[in-house]
Amino acid sequence: MFDLILPVKDFCSLDIAKLNYYYSTLELVYGRGNLHFIISHDDLWNEECERYSRKLFLLEINYTLLKGKGNFGKGAAIKKALTATQFSLCLFTDADFSYSVGQITQLVDVLKSGHALIVTGK
Repeated sequence: MFDLILPVKDFCSLDIAKLNYYYSTLELVYGRGNLHFIISHDDLWNEECERYSRKLFLLEINYTLLKGKGNFGKGAAIKKALTATQFSLCLFTDADFSYSVGQITQLVDVLKSGHALIVTGK
Protein backbone atom coordinates (compact mmCIF):
# COMPACT_ATOMS: atom_id res chain seq x y z
CA MET A 1 0.00 0.00 0.00
CA PHE A 2 2.38 2.79 1.11
CA ASP A 3 5.66 3.83 2.69
CA LEU A 4 5.83 6.57 5.30
CA ILE A 5 9.20 8.32 5.48
CA LEU A 6 10.17 9.87 8.81
CA PRO A 7 13.30 12.02 8.55
CA VAL A 8 14.73 12.55 12.02
CA LYS A 9 17.69 14.63 13.18
CA ASP A 10 17.77 13.78 16.89
CA PHE A 11 17.10 10.04 16.76
CA CYS A 12 17.03 9.62 20.55
CA SER A 13 14.12 12.07 20.78
CA LEU A 14 11.99 9.92 18.45
CA ASP A 15 8.83 9.06 20.40
CA ILE A 16 8.73 5.29 19.94
CA ALA A 17 5.37 4.93 21.70
CA LYS A 18 3.85 7.46 19.29
CA LEU A 19 5.49 5.73 16.33
CA ASN A 20 3.98 2.43 17.46
CA TYR A 21 0.55 4.06 17.89
CA TYR A 22 0.61 5.52 14.37
CA TYR A 23 1.79 2.26 12.84
CA SER A 24 -0.78 0.14 14.71
CA THR A 25 -3.63 2.49 13.86
CA LEU A 26 -2.71 2.76 10.19
CA GLU A 27 -2.28 -1.01 10.04
CA LEU A 28 -5.86 -1.42 11.32
CA VAL A 29 -7.08 0.82 8.49
CA TYR A 30 -5.00 -0.62 5.63
CA GLY A 31 -4.31 -4.18 6.78
CA ARG A 32 -1.25 -6.13 7.83
CA GLY A 33 1.62 -6.01 5.36
CA ASN A 34 0.42 -2.84 3.63
CA LEU A 35 2.54 -0.34 5.52
CA HIS A 36 6.26 0.33 5.76
CA PHE A 37 7.92 3.05 7.87
CA ILE A 38 11.32 4.36 6.82
CA ILE A 39 13.17 6.18 9.58
CA SER A 40 15.93 8.20 7.98
CA HIS A 41 18.43 9.59 10.48
CA ASP A 42 20.00 12.91 9.46
CA ASP A 43 23.07 13.22 11.64
CA LEU A 44 26.10 11.25 12.71
CA TRP A 45 25.09 7.82 14.08
CA ASN A 46 26.69 7.09 17.46
CA GLU A 47 26.57 4.62 20.35
CA GLU A 48 23.68 6.44 22.01
CA CYS A 49 21.65 6.09 18.79
CA GLU A 50 22.59 2.41 18.61
CA ARG A 51 21.33 1.77 22.16
CA TYR A 52 18.11 3.70 21.54
CA SER A 53 17.48 1.86 18.26
CA ARG A 54 17.19 -1.44 20.14
CA LYS A 55 13.78 -0.28 21.38
CA LEU A 56 12.53 -0.44 17.80
CA PHE A 57 13.29 -4.15 17.62
CA LEU A 58 10.69 -4.78 20.33
CA LEU A 59 7.91 -3.40 18.15
CA GLU A 60 6.03 -5.51 15.67
CA ILE A 61 6.26 -3.07 12.78
CA ASN A 62 7.60 -3.23 9.25
CA TYR A 63 10.33 -0.61 9.15
CA THR A 64 13.72 0.26 7.72
CA LEU A 65 16.20 2.29 9.75
CA LEU A 66 18.70 4.29 7.72
CA LYS A 67 21.61 5.37 9.90
CA GLY A 68 23.04 8.82 9.32
CA LYS A 69 26.65 9.50 8.36
CA GLY A 70 26.53 13.24 8.99
CA ASN A 71 24.22 16.26 8.92
CA PHE A 72 23.28 16.64 5.25
CA GLY A 73 19.80 18.08 5.81
CA LYS A 74 16.22 16.88 5.71
CA GLY A 75 16.13 16.79 1.90
CA ALA A 76 19.07 14.40 1.80
CA ALA A 77 17.45 12.21 4.45
CA ILE A 78 14.26 12.00 2.38
CA LYS A 79 16.18 11.31 -0.84
CA LYS A 80 18.09 8.51 0.88
CA ALA A 81 14.82 7.08 2.21
CA LEU A 82 13.27 7.01 -1.25
CA THR A 83 15.78 4.31 -2.17
CA ALA A 84 14.33 2.05 0.55
CA THR A 85 10.66 2.20 -0.42
CA GLN A 86 8.68 -1.02 -0.81
CA PHE A 87 5.48 0.37 -2.35
CA SER A 88 4.63 2.70 -5.23
CA LEU A 89 2.90 5.18 -2.91
CA CYS A 90 5.18 7.12 -0.59
CA LEU A 91 4.48 9.88 1.95
CA PHE A 92 6.74 11.74 4.30
CA THR A 93 6.15 13.74 7.44
CA ASP A 94 8.21 14.97 10.33
CA ALA A 95 9.15 12.35 12.91
CA ASP A 96 7.19 14.28 15.55
CA PHE A 97 4.02 13.19 13.68
CA SER A 98 2.69 16.70 13.15
CA TYR A 99 -0.19 15.26 11.09
CA SER A 100 -2.92 13.17 12.66
CA VAL A 101 -3.66 9.60 11.60
CA GLY A 102 -6.89 10.92 10.08
CA GLN A 103 -5.02 13.43 7.94
CA ILE A 104 -2.65 10.71 6.74
CA THR A 105 -5.53 8.40 5.78
CA GLN A 106 -7.27 11.24 3.93
CA LEU A 107 -4.10 11.94 1.96
CA VAL A 108 -3.59 8.25 1.15
CA ASP A 109 -7.18 7.98 -0.06
CA VAL A 110 -6.78 11.01 -2.36
CA LEU A 111 -3.49 9.68 -3.75
CA LYS A 112 -4.98 6.19 -4.29
CA SER A 113 -7.74 7.80 -6.37
CA GLY A 114 -5.08 9.02 -8.84
CA HIS A 115 -4.95 12.69 -7.95
CA ALA A 116 -1.56 14.40 -7.77
CA LEU A 117 -1.19 16.33 -4.54
CA ILE A 118 1.47 18.29 -2.69
CA VAL A 119 0.92 19.05 0.99
CA THR A 120 3.05 21.36 3.06
CA GLY A 121 2.73 22.74 6.54
CA LYS A 122 3.93 25.61 8.68
